[in-house]
Amino acid sequence: MSPFEEDDSDDYWPDEPKEFDPDSIGPKVDIPEAPSFDGDADDDVVQSFWAAVLLANFGLFAASLGLMLVVFQGRYELGGFVFALGALGLLFTYRRYRAFQGQSGDEEGQSESDGPDVADTPDATDDND
Repeated sequence: MSPFEEDDSDDYWPDEPKEFDPDSIGPKVDIPEAPSFDGDADDDVVQSFWAAVLLANFGLFAASLGLMLVVFQGRYELGGFVFALGALGLLFTYRRYRAFQGQSGDEEGQSESDGPDVADTPDATDDND
């Protein structure tokens, strides 16, 4: 008999099954179901998110392509133009993000980066004499 032929006798490997069952080894684990998402997000939030994603992707692609055109091929005019388009895309992404944060920001109308109010700062001309 050739080593490449199968032996049909049952006593060749008596301890091994005919076919391997992968579920027969390892621990039994119950995998929980993922919670379903209803998609009840506000349309303004969804629209702003996808606009920011697309603008950011365009901006990163164009800025990196422009830099590669300048560095690797020496095409300063085309590379500079494409880089400027990418920078504008990233700028519009940032402006859209900040405008959305201003819409849905805190009730006081002051974000964390605005700094303290004028009433909270001590008067610089006040001398405690």
